[in-house]
Amino acid sequence: MPSLFRRLVKWSCRRFSVITVTLALYGIAGGIIVFVLEVFVVGIDLGDWFGIRLLYNTALFAGGKYCQRLTDYLRCKFQGNSSHSFRKAIADTLALASYKIPLFAASAMIFQLEAGKILGACFFDVFEIAGTGWLYGRILDWVRRVHDEPDPEP
Repeated sequence: MPSLFRRLVKWSCRRFSVITVTLALYGIAGGIIVFVLEVFVVGIDLGDWFGIRLLYNTALFAGGKYCQRLTDYLRCKFQGNSSHSFRKAIADTLALASYKIPLFAASAMIFQLEAGKILGACFFDVFEIAGTGWLYGRILDWVRRVHDEPDPEP
């Protein structure tokens, strides 16, 4: 029984750390673009932006395993047994957008941001994720290889 528990804990920790590292690296890569677009273009107040992002990132990392499961599920649906990288990039982008944009919108609503600013920020987030969503998938694959975690089976 203890070895089963140890394996379960090890598997859970590995699963959590893979997505945490992936989301952190992806966030660093696109963070400057997001900051400029949301603060200077959309016009979100700097104090509100930091509060929204703190709440958003807390929810993002706390539920990261759901993003990873969604990514794996969509990869299986889009790719099947194929190794076509364009299908994989589409699945990664859709999973990331489906996970991140509702979290941002909910965080902004909690901070009572104006609806126009929420829509504007979500609009820019869609384009930012559409342009860089493939990078999330590449980072996820790299982190999985570093952690010796096998890709999920279709």
